[in-house]
Amino acid sequence: MKSLAGLQYTREPLYEYSLIVYPCGDILGKIEEETVCFVVGNAIEPHITLARFQAMESMEETLIRWMRRICSQQESFQLTLNNYSGVPPGTIYLRIQNGNPFKQLGSGLQTLNAYISSCGCPPLQLVTKPRLVIAQLVSKEMYDKALAQYARKSFHASFEVNELLLMKRENPFEPGKKVTVFGLPPVKAAIL
Repeated sequence: MKSLAGLQYTREPLYEYSLIVYPCGDILGKIEEETVCFVVGNAIEPHITLARFQAMESMEETLIRWMRRICSQQESFQLTLNNYSGVPPGTIYLRIQNGNPFKQLGSGLQTLNAYISSCGCPPLQLVTKPRLVIAQLVSKEMYDKALAQYARKSFHASFEVNELLLMKRENPFEPGKKVTVFGLPPVKAAIL
């Protein structure tokens, strides 16, 4: 509770929001096969995070309206996952071959920053190198062994991205809950 010239008020809690892509179709089974050896406790659901931000729940309706407008400008696109990489000490992921659609979405999402900041919330965080994490928080020993193994393996698969999901959670220790889905318009046919 804060005091302003003798008046007391409480600030609305901040929620953590994430804009994500879930792989769909046959590719999901291929990805899950790759994660089997890492499942310890709670498995992570394969997804690609595009952006994160913190906001008050009272801002949600306005944020959704703006994000819907931004997403309506991005046509659906083909996403290709190509081979493995890692971030020490314990994250292993599938690389995204062409990140240009994410860059386009990111530049559109930057317009949300002014609104988020004007409400006293931390700035929007765009993921500059999106990736599909298949394992995180693995031990150093398992990480080193897995990267050596994956250096000899190949993974290549594509899927169509037709929608983005907005998720939210109250704290980093709970799973996200779906807020809404933003459909991407189909690719326009070329006029000859």
